Amino acid sequence: MLESILESFQSRNVLVTGGTGLIGRQIVRMLCEAGSRVKSVSLDRLTVHPAAEHIYGDLSEFGFCKTITQDMDYVFHVAGVKGSFEVTKSKPASFFVPLLMMNTNMLEACRLNKVRKVVYTSSIGAYPNAETFKEILDDDYSHPPMDFAGWAKRMAE
Repeated sequence: MLESILESFQSRNVLVTGGTGLIGRQIVRMLCEAGSRVKSVSLDRLTVHPAAEHIYGDLSEFGFCKTITQDMDYVFHVAGVKGSFEVTKSKPASFFVPLLMMNTNMLEACRLNKVRKVVYTSSIGAYPNAETFKEILDDDYSHPPMDFAGWAKRMAE
């Protein structure tokens, strides 16, 4: 089944935001090996895969998001804001505002540029704090996320 899914990406234009991150690197590699034309966007100046085009840029700038989503068939929006759990608690706006801007800009740019499909990754922080993590499958939003970054992720969902 995985092979047939990867075949569907062959010769497609695919953008991966956060392409230098833990998850993004693997997505970029898999898509390149599947024969996609991959663009990887990040604030890091790393080359993840020689077949991918690496773009340095800030997703909190709407014009940039509109430009990089042009002519894309698919977008994997896996970009986030780096930082420790302690920093998310002590400086919540430093995560909430950039994530909110990045998510809003990317989703709107994809809509305007008629991207066929968007894959968006959330975060464990979007769920309520618990001793044992349990994903709530109903759309019950009465329990707040763990932190402000979780609110930004939940809003994009």
